[in-house]
Amino acid sequence: MEDITFWQVFASIWFATWYTTVMRTWKYIKYNLEDQAPYHLMTQRRYLHFLVYSVCINFLLPFVGIQLSFSDSYRERWVMAYVAAIITRKK
Repeated sequence: MEDITFWQVFASIWFATWYTTVMRTWKYIKYNLEDQAPYHLMTQRRYLHFLVYSVCINFLLPFVGIQLSFSDSYRERWVMAYVAAIITRKK
């Protein structure tokens, strides 16, 4: 126990939060996007979308990670807002 440093604990908590956040949101994002916009570019290139989403969620993790990991209502609002932001076109 004495060989564990602060940074190892920080990295393990960060990774666990990131993994939980991505796994809890990605399935619902994918299903809602396929349902609401089946011919959208993000639906056609889902592996690239997953890669970009997984990497970019790291920047938001300190702000939304714990909420997305443990709250179903917050996760549902996040997924709906994310999908709506993708499928709406800005003019």
